[in-house]
Order: sequence, then structure tokens, then C-alpha cells
Amino acid sequence: MSRRNEERRLCFLTDLGTAKYGHRIEDKDRRVLYEAKVTKFTLTAPTGFEFIDHEHGRKTPHLVGHEETTEWNTLLIDNHSTFTFDGEYIWDHLKRNGIRIDAGFQKGKVLWPQYRIYRDDEEIALVESSSAYPHEEDTEAKGKLGNLVPARGFYRIWTREENLDLLFVTLLAFARSEANDGNGGSYGLLFGKKGR
Repeated sequence: MSRRNEERRLCFLTDLGTAKYGHRIEDKDRRVLYEAKVTKFTLTAPTGFEFIDHEHGRKTPHLVGHEETTEWNTLLIDNHSTFTFDGEYIWDHLKRNGIRIDAGFQKGKVLWPQYRIYRDDEEIALVESSSAYPHEEDTEAKGKLGNLVPARGFYRIWTREENLDLLFVTLLAFARSEANDGNGGSYGLLFGKKGR
């Protein structure tokens, strides 16, 4: 991944309301920089997507499997959620590509996740969960019911990365699963559990 000189504030959004939902990263002016569009949807096989990097003019096909959740036997029932990305479990794919994620909470916001994303131990992004209105600051969206809780699949991003491919796939992992930590677990965020 190459670096930009200045940090960008971006937003990751999920298109809800349809079984064929896609995802996109927009800049502060709501210009789409990177997106994933469904090209072939089926309930029995991985969904075909076209990943489009609008900044660099690249299109890449990918297959995204349906979410799988495994229950772990612990004192508290813990779940591990994953899906396949081009035939490989998403969390394994991210680790193989040098991605590590430190999960925590946003300052002053109980149960609003925050993620520091590293590639080869170099921080590439700070990501905060958002309401369904990631472009608006909290004060501007005040009063909207959707602003009271974080919405899965909506994030604010601060990054210097020029190529958004791996960052996009990392956010896709959280948006399409029930995971709260960088290993696909549901309680790692709360208790620091490392997962499988």
C-alpha cells in the first residue's frame, strides 16, 4: 500500500434494504472512491461481486460467501463469525496479507467500537463505528433515532493510504459478519480474547 501526504477522512457505507447489498467508500464530498457491486446473487453459493477502484480505474471480480457463525463453549456464549473471500475464510485472508486489528471503544462512547488497522505492524487506518449517517457529525444527526446506536456496516475512516483495496476488504469483513474484533469473535472487543 502506498501513502498519501495528507490524512483523509472517509466513510464506509453499506447499501441496506436488499438481499443484494453492496458497500462503498466515499470521500467527504460523497464521491465514491471504492465500491463492491453484486454481479451474481445466489443463496446456495458465494455471491459474485465486482470491486471497483474509481481512483485508479481498476475492476476486480471476487466471490464472497455467506456468513457462518460458530458457537464457542465458554463461560459466556461466544460466537465466531466468518465468510469466505475467494474461497478463503476472511479472517485468514486478512492475516495472510499482514492485517492486524486492535479493537476498542471510542472515547466517551460506551459500546461504540473503534479499530486500529495495521498492515505488517504499520498502522494504516483508524476506523470508528458510526450510525447510519457517517457523513454527519453526531451533533448534526442529533435527534435521528439511528444515531443512538452504531449501525453495522457504517464506519468513519482516517487514513493516509492511497490504495484502498485491503482496507476495503477489512471493513467488508466487519460489515458482513457479526464480528466485533479482528479475529471474527463477538467478545474479543470486551475481554481481549484473541479468537481462533
